Amino acid sequence: MSGLMDWKKYEKEIHTQFQDMYPEAEITHNASLPGRYSKADRQIDILVQDYAAGEKITIIVDGKYYSENIDVKDVESFLAMMQDVGADKGLLITQKGYSQAAINRAYNDPSRLELDILNFDELKDFQGFGAIPYSGKYGVLIPSPFGWVIDASHVEGINAAVFQRGLSLEEARKKKEWMYIKIISKTEQLSSLEKLIKFQEEYTISLSSNAKTTYQSTIRRSDAKTKLRKIIIDSYHTPEYTGFVEFNEFFFLCVLFTPDELKDKNIKKLEYILAKALPIAIDIEAKLRSELAELSEIISITKDNTEIASILITQGKILQSANKFEEADQKFIESISLCQTSYEAIKGRIELAVATNKDTDYLNPIIDIFFDLGPTNPTVCQDLIDILYDEKEKLIEILSRKLKDFTTNLEAQGNIKYHLALFYSSIKDFTKAKIYFKEARQDFLKSLNKEHEVFTAIQYNLDRLN
Repeated sequence: MSGLMDWKKYEKEIHTQFQDMYPEAEITHNASLPGRYSKADRQIDILVQDYAAGEKITIIVDGKYYSENIDVKDVESFLAMMQDVGADKGLLITQKGYSQAAINRAYNDPSRLELDILNFDELKDFQGFGAIPYSGKYGVLIPSPFGWVIDASHVEGINAAVFQRGLSLEEARKKKEWMYIKIISKTEQLSSLEKLIKFQEEYTISLSSNAKTTYQSTIRRSDAKTKLRKIIIDSYHTPEYTGFVEFNEFFFLCVLFTPDELKDKNIKKLEYILAKALPIAIDIEAKLRSELAELSEIISITKDNTEIASILITQGKILQSANKFEEADQKFIESISLCQTSYEAIKGRIELAVATNKDTDYLNPIIDIFFDLGPTNPTVCQDLIDILYDEKEKLIEILSRKLKDFTTNLEAQGNIKYHLALFYSSIKDFTKAKIYFKEARQDFLKSLNKEHEVFTAIQYNLDRLN
């Protein structure tokens, strides 16, 4: 009898946890649902009925008070019951534990069903608000999708990563099943969702001419515009699904990579994030002080100059995002003093010079160092165009000067001319764009293998401009 009492107490504790997690949901303990295939009533330990994006979501929970780990047979039996009662999500909660095979079976079922397994001690952290990724003064409060976690630690180029619970980000990338979050502030040029999407499409096509873009129906929000885009690029291992939400002052993007056989359930996770993301304002000063202090503490106990140089760049970017330009520039200069080939620190100095309206005499020495890091690297030219796009005359002057600096390096010449062509194309000067595309092709023909993908991109752009 004591075992039965322990089991009942265990289920009630689980019920209490779910009441805390889903305060607006209808939660029923020891419920019953009719089986669609068994034609029999199925007993459900805990039934959670909630709404997401205007649609009813049914979650069934089974508390296993086992003395042994949950195994694959337990998972398959529970999946069968989920299908029978028409559940959207299921959760097996165990007092003991679970085998790796069981968790693999739960996560990799090819159907749209979503199933997770937790120890009771893990339940407190399950489905809570996972993180507050932010960029500058804008952020979003987002919950972890079912069975996944959110890593909002600093990852270069993104604001947060989202991946399967139990994996590292590196492992999730190797599985080709993960998401990343990006927050983009609105500007005069990118003032609407339509303009942002058009800009991204043109940029994608300029880099990969055979990229295929389609749009799919997705969740709707009463407070914001939403879009769901699918892009197929030959060099990507999986399609790229991007969910967009346009808030008043910024855009929220969630980008998913997923194996095709798991796309249905993973798109549901993506849409869950789109539906639940809440815009928030960030207290920049408080965040700034906290992050800088934490990084300074790390510097004080670090002896590796390369690591210190990297931390200084991070501090510089934090100060830059808070418009503390002089302090940010000093951090970048300190980083370069430790690592003269620091790409991000030199790039940061260029961004600051442009933001503070420095003239070309100030900019040129920094840009010379920047180009010397990789004159044939397309990223150098593209980053420079992105930074100076609104300073068109200054940009043209600088790139024209760099053409003269690399007269003996035909690949560098082709690289600069190709990006000048992209720039002129973006400002609708198609005559100059075509001239530079053709000149770039001639330089590349003398310096690159004729199978290089740049020739396909050039031909695509020439065809597009004709």
